Amino acid sequence: MAAPSAAVTAVSGYESFLVGEVAMSYLYPIALFQGRSETTLTVALPRNALVDEWKLLVQARRVDSTLLQQVAQVRAYDTTTSHELVVDFGTARTVSGISLPGGAQVNMVFAWLGTQFSPTAAFAATATSNALFTEVRTERLRVVISRQLNGDELAAVSLRLPEPPSGLTISIDGGQPVYQHPEPVQPRGDVSTPDEAGWDKDSRRIVPLTAALAALAANPLGDEAPASFQLTLRTAVPCELSLATSGTPKLRRIRRLRFGGETSTRSDFDSEGRIDLPIDLPSPPGPGLRRIDEVRWIAEADLAAERVLPPLGPDAAQASGTPVLAELLVDSGRAVAVRLPPGSGLATLTALRLPLAVDGDGAEVRVVLWSADPVGGAPLAALPQGASEPVTLAAAAAYAPEAWVRFDFAQPQPLADATLPWMVLVVARGSARWALASASATPADPLNAQLPRRGPPTGPFKALPQPLQDAVGPINARARLRLVGLPPKAAPMAPLELQLDASPAVAVTPTAKGAAGTLAPAGGIASAAPQLRLTSRVAGSVTWRDIDVVSDV
Repeated sequence: MAAPSAAVTAVSGYESFLVGEVAMSYLYPIALFQGRSETTLTVALPRNALVDEWKLLVQARRVDSTLLQQVAQVRAYDTTTSHELVVDFGTARTVSGISLPGGAQVNMVFAWLGTQFSPTAAFAATATSNALFTEVRTERLRVVISRQLNGDELAAVSLRLPEPPSGLTISIDGGQPVYQHPEPVQPRGDVSTPDEAGWDKDSRRIVPLTAALAALAANPLGDEAPASFQLTLRTAVPCELSLATSGTPKLRRIRRLRFGGETSTRSDFDSEGRIDLPIDLPSPPGPGLRRIDEVRWIAEADLAAERVLPPLGPDAAQASGTPVLAELLVDSGRAVAVRLPPGSGLATLTALRLPLAVDGDGAEVRVVLWSADPVGGAPLAALPQGASEPVTLAAAAAYAPEAWVRFDFAQPQPLADATLPWMVLVVARGSARWALASASATPADPLNAQLPRRGPPTGPFKALPQPLQDAVGPINARARLRLVGLPPKAAPMAPLELQLDASPAVAVTPTAKGAAGTLAPAGGIASAAPQLRLTSRVAGSVTWRDIDVVSDV
């Protein structure tokens, strides 16, 4: 005797045979609970997707009549004098009726008690094709009918299952449920539009599945092509069941930058300055620009404690067709004095950096710190131990380009806005040129405080002529310099800043073991050729690894 199939999607037919004098037949469900207690939805999701929102539209509506073969297995027992059906649900079901096709009638219905059928019939009224009875909850039914049913008729037998759907679950690719609704579905008769608060009048609701689907992706090294995932909606009570995506999912992409075959790169800063790092991503699928929302990274470095401010500029003022608009010539008889700018954030000064150029046989130069007159603020006197080590500038051709020259002090000098010193550039041999900047249009720019004065190396120092120190003159001149020093321990200063194109910079403090960071400019940055701008306030090497770029496409 063939054994009944237990597979959920088993396909088989109708089989009859004799056991002694009793004719027996089995009807194997074409699809157990087909479209009633289980339904699936296949969704496509790239492995490198970030799922910001994904919602499902779920419907679980009670039905009055369900085809028997969709919810149970049937065994038919037929003799010359009696005809019975044994309906096996495989689990407890609430039943309140059974209907037979082709004029066949139901005589009696008995419920299963766990070890045997009840001796008392649940239905024993006048024979009818549509037998209705008081609800019974049972795993099996024994149905006495008026005549034998053929295979097509058995397939048309239906049941009344009055119980509302309950025990709803959603799983992904056969895993553990990611959504559960154990309670019976309770429609709200006054709600006609599905929402997340409950079931509408058609037994529909919105189910957010963002977190569950997000956990399947978000791999920055994942495939660009979509992968398929099967969502399965199940219910403990057969019903009208459907599952669909609600609205348009909100997705972004995350990609890890590669440098050749590596996922890390090193930025070598010979001095303070900036290095631009292109962001190499696949071309966007459409004609528009890709919007980058976020950049994540890990930065490794063991950098010196010194900071150079500003790390970029100031740039020399330029005139049309010339590299500089104005420059000061410094030699043994002419020195230049500039008061150090306030608001640097440094507690001690260890060196100064000046952009100098030299012609001819070279020069020997140094800087000397002078105190400021507490009354007028003019240079007053050279500070003890305020002279830097002398620096020799090598001979160069006429109008050689400038270079930022470092002047180190033998001892760190305290730096406070209330007692800012002056620096005086003096030349012991030869001459040097110092190109000037123009005052900044930003009032808070420290450059605006760097007003140069000229005079002999021992002073006094006077302001530049009016055309060079006037907002309406040829140039409103300012001296160009950089401070080198240490910030206070109570207010540390990051050695690096990072920008995405022209977005606001964020501070980066690498560590030897690697420190994670994130840049997320408001509104994102749309660019055809985006790049990361790495600005360092100190010389050294930084290794960037696992640079992940989050974008809209």
